[in-house]
Amino acid sequence: MSEVWFYELTREPLDAVLPKILSGLYARGEKAVVHCKTPTMIEDLSQKLWAIEDISFVPHAVPNDPQQSLSPIRFILNESDASAPFAFYVEGAMPDEVTSQRASIMFETMNEDALQSARQAWKKFTSAGHGVKYWKQSEQGRWEDQATKAKTQND
Repeated sequence: MSEVWFYELTREPLDAVLPKILSGLYARGEKAVVHCKTPTMIEDLSQKLWAIEDISFVPHAVPNDPQQSLSPIRFILNESDASAPFAFYVEGAMPDEVTSQRASIMFETMNEDALQSARQAWKKFTSAGHGVKYWKQSEQGRWEDQATKAKTQND
């Protein structure tokens, strides 16, 4: 079974968080696909990858790029047939089923619709037997696994 990770963005916006994650994947030689709902989000994230702080450029492709299949990082408009070992779903995009090694659903705390959608997805993927994790930014900006944190507090 695949892993499904939920990222609740409480301190930084998506366009600050996701480029760092994608940069790390690229540095390790991994491939990823980012499912977006709007061309505006693709453009915003693409621009951020042109000048990521620790690397001068993270190679990536946007829809209609003739070299898209060769790129390590691909942005798409929520097409279900695109696959890569790592898949990211933003702007409320959700997978019908998980075919990647890890699917990451990213949402902001203040977006009530996205929060409700993430809760429904959590139930769906947990009951389907996927390994799920719920990451939330701490006050210091670090990612904390909320399920592990809750278990530790209850022990």
